[in-house]
Amino acid sequence: MKTALTLLLTFAIPLLACEEAYEDLPGRKLAEAMEAMLKSMRSSVYQHRTEIDESTGTINCDCSSLVGYLLGRDFPEHLLAVNGDLAPWRSRPLAATFYQTIERAANHAHGPWRQVPRLLDARPGDLIIWRKPLAKLKKGSSTGHICVVAGKPEVDAEGRIRVRVIDSTNRPHTNDTRKADESGLGAGEIWFQVDQYGRPIAYWRRPDGKAVRSNPILVGRLQHATQASAKLSEADQALIGLSEKAAAEQANKRGLTWRVIHRDGTSISIPLKRANKKRLNAVIEQGKVLRLYRG
Repeated sequence: MKTALTLLLTFAIPLLACEEAYEDLPGRKLAEAMEAMLKSMRSSVYQHRTEIDESTGTINCDCSSLVGYLLGRDFPEHLLAVNGDLAPWRSRPLAATFYQTIERAANHAHGPWRQVPRLLDARPGDLIIWRKPLAKLKKGSSTGHICVVAGKPEVDAEGRIRVRVIDSTNRPHTNDTRKADESGLGAGEIWFQVDQYGRPIAYWRRPDGKAVRSNPILVGRLQHATQASAKLSEADQALIGLSEKAAAEQANKRGLTWRVIHRDGTSISIPLKRANKKRLNAVIEQGKVLRLYRG
């Protein structure tokens, strides 16, 4: 039975086409950034208010603001592509927002995000996201959880998939760097059940605990974008291909704020704040607008 399960997980869905190119993907850098933050962390508490000071090693935040902070620092294009309407009260992307972004991304999307259908194909730097049932999404409560994959998933003796993850949580996982009474940033192991196609459908925080089956789960991957994932108006699209100066001038004439987030291979950090619908964020290559994002 276990042999059949292993064969099913191996052949049910083809391996991702870019598997061999993982070393070149942005997710690898995100995984390294998470490990570095974990190593330099001096104090951490799980809370919904974001208080991160890397100079002192203070990491006080929840799971979505931890990921959002690092995306804004190192991958602003990916942060601005995180969009969804499941939590209209939000002031920044929440777990449900990340979930909806990955849900809308195709397996071979051309934007900054893509889905990873099989959990066994996940690699360090990928995100595992689960969302609370729609009926439980309400202001003032958690919308789900995000953790960053920190090790290659492995099938255990029971046929479940064990994954080392890094996250900010109020409850430590198994084999965790956090003590039983500690919260905040840390790394530990979570177990998952998958369906016949290798997609995650349930999880255990502890192997001897109760499985959670009510929260839908997705795996997402950062990738190099060839086009913006969010839809742009015709007026916005008309700026693509223009020189940086000409595009900025036209945006200003339309009453829009102009900001460059990536220039010639180098990202420019942005803060984790409420999106500004009247701001255009530009990716510039060789003096011309390559991609644009609202926010």
